[in-house]
Amino acid sequence: MIKRNIMLIFLVGMCTASAFGDRILFADSFEYLGEWEPHSGDWVVTDGELRQEDVNEKIAGISRIVRQEGILVYEFDVRYLSGLKDSYGGFGIHILVDRPTGLRSWGQNRSYLFWLTYDVQAYQAENVFAQVYKSKGLTRMEYYDMRGDEYPVPTDILSVTALPDTSKAPGTLHIKLMIDTKTGNGRLYNPNRPDSYYDINLGSALETGMYIALRTNSVALAFDNVSVRMVE
Repeated sequence: MIKRNIMLIFLVGMCTASAFGDRILFADSFEYLGEWEPHSGDWVVTDGELRQEDVNEKIAGISRIVRQEGILVYEFDVRYLSGLKDSYGGFGIHILVDRPTGLRSWGQNRSYLFWLTYDVQAYQAENVFAQVYKSKGLTRMEYYDMRGDEYPVPTDILSVTALPDTSKAPGTLHIKLMIDTKTGNGRLYNPNRPDSYYDINLGSALETGMYIALRTNSVALAFDNVSVRMVE
Protein backbone atom coordinates (compact mmCIF):
# COMPACT_ATOMS: atom_id res chain seq x y z
CA MET A 1 0.00 0.00 0.00
CA ILE A 2 1.32 3.43 -0.91
CA LYS A 3 1.39 5.71 2.10
CA ARG A 4 0.80 9.41 1.67
CA ASN A 5 2.69 10.45 4.75
CA ILE A 6 6.17 9.25 5.62
CA MET A 7 7.90 10.67 8.67
CA LEU A 8 11.42 10.08 7.44
CA ILE A 9 12.30 8.46 4.14
CA PHE A 10 14.66 8.11 1.24
CA LEU A 11 15.79 9.66 -1.15
CA VAL A 12 18.11 10.25 -4.27
CA GLY A 13 18.46 13.50 -12.78
CA MET A 14 17.58 16.42 -14.34
CA CYS A 15 14.37 18.42 -13.84
CA THR A 16 12.10 18.47 -16.87
CA ALA A 17 11.22 22.10 -16.28
CA SER A 18 12.59 24.52 -13.68
CA ALA A 19 10.26 26.82 -11.83
CA PHE A 20 10.76 30.55 -12.21
CA GLY A 21 13.62 31.75 -10.04
CA ASP A 22 15.20 28.31 -9.52
CA ARG A 23 18.99 28.28 -9.64
CA ILE A 24 20.85 25.28 -11.02
CA LEU A 25 23.68 24.47 -8.62
CA PHE A 26 24.91 21.47 -10.58
CA ALA A 27 23.79 19.36 -13.54
CA ASP A 28 25.56 16.50 -15.28
CA SER A 29 24.59 14.38 -18.27
CA PHE A 30 27.96 12.56 -18.18
CA GLU A 31 30.35 13.00 -21.04
CA TYR A 32 33.16 12.17 -18.60
CA LEU A 33 33.73 11.76 -14.85
CA GLY A 34 34.84 15.36 -14.37
CA GLU A 35 34.72 16.27 -10.66
CA TRP A 36 33.19 12.96 -9.60
CA GLU A 37 35.57 11.02 -7.33
CA PRO A 38 35.02 7.25 -6.94
CA HIS A 39 35.53 5.81 -3.44
CA SER A 40 34.72 2.16 -4.13
CA GLY A 41 33.07 0.07 -6.81
CA ASP A 42 33.61 0.12 -10.57
CA TRP A 43 32.46 3.55 -11.79
CA VAL A 44 32.76 4.39 -15.49
CA VAL A 45 31.16 6.83 -17.91
CA THR A 46 29.76 4.98 -20.93
CA ASP A 47 27.30 6.17 -23.60
CA GLY A 48 26.40 9.31 -21.65
CA GLU A 49 25.72 7.48 -18.36
CA LEU A 50 27.57 7.11 -15.07
CA ARG A 51 27.64 3.37 -14.42
CA GLN A 52 28.52 1.35 -11.33
CA GLU A 53 29.21 -2.08 -12.79
CA ASP A 54 30.36 -4.21 -9.83
CA VAL A 55 27.36 -6.26 -8.69
CA ASN A 56 29.35 -7.75 -5.80
CA GLU A 57 30.30 -4.45 -4.19
CA LYS A 58 28.06 -3.74 -1.20
CA ILE A 59 29.39 -0.24 -0.49
CA ALA A 60 30.03 1.36 -3.88
CA GLY A 61 30.30 5.13 -3.66
CA ILE A 62 31.22 8.20 -5.68
CA SER A 63 31.07 11.88 -4.69
CA ARG A 64 31.41 15.37 -6.09
CA ILE A 65 31.41 18.91 -4.77
CA VAL A 66 28.25 21.05 -4.80
CA ARG A 67 27.31 23.57 -2.11
CA GLN A 68 23.80 23.00 -0.72
CA GLU A 69 21.60 25.24 1.41
CA GLY A 70 18.03 26.55 1.31
CA ILE A 71 15.22 24.77 -0.52
CA LEU A 72 16.92 22.11 -2.63
CA VAL A 73 15.69 19.79 -5.36
CA TYR A 74 17.74 16.68 -6.17
CA GLU A 75 16.95 14.73 -9.32
CA PHE A 76 18.46 11.86 -11.26
CA ASP A 77 17.58 8.98 -13.55
CA VAL A 78 18.62 5.45 -12.62
CA ARG A 79 18.49 2.32 -14.74
CA TYR A 80 18.99 -1.33 -13.82
CA LEU A 81 21.92 -3.12 -15.47
CA SER A 82 22.43 -6.36 -13.56
CA GLY A 83 22.35 -7.97 -10.14
CA LEU A 84 19.48 -8.58 -7.69
CA LYS A 85 19.57 -12.29 -8.48
CA ASP A 86 19.57 -13.00 -4.74
CA SER A 87 16.54 -10.67 -4.35
CA TYR A 88 18.67 -8.10 -2.56
CA GLY A 89 20.19 -4.73 -3.47
CA GLY A 90 19.80 -1.01 -3.09
CA PHE A 91 20.89 2.47 -4.09
CA GLY A 92 20.69 5.99 -2.77
CA ILE A 93 22.17 9.43 -2.41
CA HIS A 94 24.02 11.14 0.41
CA ILE A 95 23.01 14.80 0.57
CA LEU A 96 24.43 17.71 2.58
CA VAL A 97 27.78 15.96 2.98
CA ASP A 98 30.24 18.17 4.88
CA ARG A 99 33.26 16.32 3.44
CA PRO A 100 33.42 12.93 1.72
CA THR A 101 35.41 10.14 3.31
CA GLY A 102 37.16 9.23 0.05
CA LEU A 103 37.08 5.65 1.33
CA ARG A 104 34.98 2.52 1.08
CA SER A 105 32.63 3.43 3.92
CA TRP A 106 28.98 3.05 4.89
CA GLY A 107 28.83 6.62 6.21
CA GLN A 108 29.90 9.88 4.57
CA ASN A 109 30.90 11.92 7.62
CA ARG A 110 28.07 14.38 8.40
CA SER A 111 25.30 13.83 5.87
CA TYR A 112 21.91 12.25 5.24
CA LEU A 113 21.54 9.07 3.21
CA PHE A 114 18.27 8.59 1.40
CA TRP A 115 18.09 4.94 0.40
CA LEU A 116 15.91 2.63 -1.68
CA THR A 117 16.28 -1.01 -0.73
CA TYR A 118 15.14 -4.14 -2.53
CA ASP A 119 15.10 -6.90 0.09
CA VAL A 120 12.50 -9.58 -0.48
CA GLN A 121 13.46 -11.58 2.61
CA ALA A 122 13.22 -8.61 4.99
CA TYR A 123 10.04 -7.08 3.59
CA GLN A 124 8.34 -10.14 2.11
CA ALA A 125 7.48 -8.10 -0.99
CA GLU A 126 8.72 -7.79 -4.56
CA ASN A 127 9.13 -4.03 -4.38
CA VAL A 128 11.45 -1.26 -3.27
CA PHE A 129 11.26 0.32 0.20
CA ALA A 130 12.46 3.71 1.37
CA GLN A 131 14.80 4.33 4.29
CA VAL A 132 16.76 7.29 5.66
CA TYR A 133 19.91 7.45 7.74
CA LYS A 134 21.82 10.27 9.39
CA SER A 135 25.52 9.75 8.88
CA LYS A 136 27.91 10.76 11.65
CA GLY A 137 31.20 9.36 10.39
CA LEU A 138 32.71 6.42 8.52
CA THR A 139 30.51 3.76 10.09
CA ARG A 140 28.23 5.52 12.54
CA MET A 141 24.81 5.71 10.91
CA GLU A 142 21.63 6.62 12.77
CA TYR A 143 18.71 4.72 11.29
CA TYR A 144 15.45 6.52 11.80
CA ASP A 145 12.96 4.28 13.56
CA MET A 146 10.80 3.19 10.68
CA ARG A 147 10.34 -0.16 9.04
CA GLY A 148 10.42 1.37 5.61
CA ASP A 149 7.59 2.37 3.32
CA GLU A 150 6.86 1.01 -0.09
CA TYR A 151 8.11 3.20 -2.89
CA PRO A 152 6.08 2.68 -6.07
CA VAL A 153 8.75 1.27 -8.33
CA PRO A 154 7.37 -0.99 -11.07
CA THR A 155 8.95 -4.42 -10.64
CA ASP A 156 9.88 -4.54 -14.33
CA ILE A 157 12.27 -1.61 -13.77
CA LEU A 158 14.37 -2.99 -10.91
CA SER A 159 14.32 -6.70 -11.48
CA VAL A 160 16.38 -9.45 -13.06
CA THR A 161 14.01 -9.41 -16.02
CA ALA A 162 14.60 -5.71 -16.78
CA LEU A 163 15.49 -4.67 -20.32
CA PRO A 164 19.20 -4.89 -21.20
CA ASP A 165 21.44 -1.84 -21.05
CA THR A 166 21.38 -1.44 -24.84
CA SER A 167 17.94 0.16 -24.46
CA LYS A 168 18.20 3.53 -22.70
CA ALA A 169 14.70 4.91 -22.24
CA PRO A 170 12.73 1.83 -21.10
CA GLY A 171 13.40 0.73 -17.56
CA THR A 172 14.50 4.17 -16.38
CA LEU A 173 13.34 5.42 -12.99
CA HIS A 174 13.28 9.16 -12.28
CA ILE A 175 14.09 10.14 -8.68
CA LYS A 176 13.10 13.57 -7.39
CA LEU A 177 13.62 14.76 -3.83
CA MET A 178 13.01 18.21 -2.32
CA ILE A 179 14.44 19.29 1.05
CA ASP A 180 14.24 22.63 2.88
CA THR A 181 17.37 22.90 5.02
CA LYS A 182 15.80 25.64 7.15
CA THR A 183 13.00 23.36 8.38
CA GLY A 184 14.03 19.78 7.59
CA ASN A 185 10.78 19.31 5.67
CA GLY A 186 10.49 18.14 2.10
CA ARG A 187 8.94 15.87 -0.48
CA LEU A 188 9.83 12.62 -2.23
CA TYR A 189 7.98 12.57 -5.53
CA ASN A 190 6.18 9.54 -6.89
CA PRO A 191 8.09 8.42 -10.02
CA ASN A 192 4.90 7.12 -11.60
CA ARG A 193 2.78 10.20 -10.82
CA PRO A 194 4.82 13.43 -10.87
CA ASP A 195 1.92 15.37 -9.35
CA SER A 196 1.99 13.30 -6.13
CA TYR A 197 4.59 13.00 -3.41
CA TYR A 198 5.37 11.73 0.07
CA ASP A 199 5.87 14.18 2.92
CA ILE A 200 9.30 14.23 4.53
CA ASN A 201 10.08 15.60 7.98
CA LEU A 202 13.68 15.35 9.18
CA GLY A 203 12.78 16.97 12.49
CA SER A 204 14.78 20.20 12.49
CA ALA A 205 16.91 22.57 10.43
CA LEU A 206 19.80 20.98 8.53
CA GLU A 207 23.37 22.18 8.20
CA THR A 208 24.82 23.37 4.91
CA GLY A 209 26.48 20.68 2.80
CA MET A 210 29.38 20.85 0.37
CA TYR A 211 29.14 17.48 -1.43
CA ILE A 212 26.73 14.83 -2.65
CA ALA A 213 27.49 11.13 -3.09
CA LEU A 214 25.79 8.31 -5.00
CA ARG A 215 25.72 4.81 -3.51
CA THR A 216 24.84 1.28 -4.59
CA ASN A 217 24.71 -2.10 -2.85
CA SER A 218 24.94 -5.43 -4.70
CA VAL A 219 23.56 -4.10 -7.98
CA ALA A 220 24.91 -2.59 -11.19
CA LEU A 221 23.12 0.62 -12.17
CA ALA A 222 23.38 3.46 -14.68
CA PHE A 223 22.84 7.05 -13.51
CA ASP A 224 22.08 10.02 -15.73
CA ASN A 225 20.81 13.61 -15.61
CA VAL A 226 21.95 14.20 -12.03
CA SER A 227 21.14 17.70 -10.85
CA VAL A 228 20.80 19.87 -7.77
CA ARG A 229 18.89 23.15 -7.88
CA MET A 230 17.91 25.72 -5.32
CA VAL A 231 14.38 27.12 -5.27
CA GLU A 232 14.51 30.89 -4.78
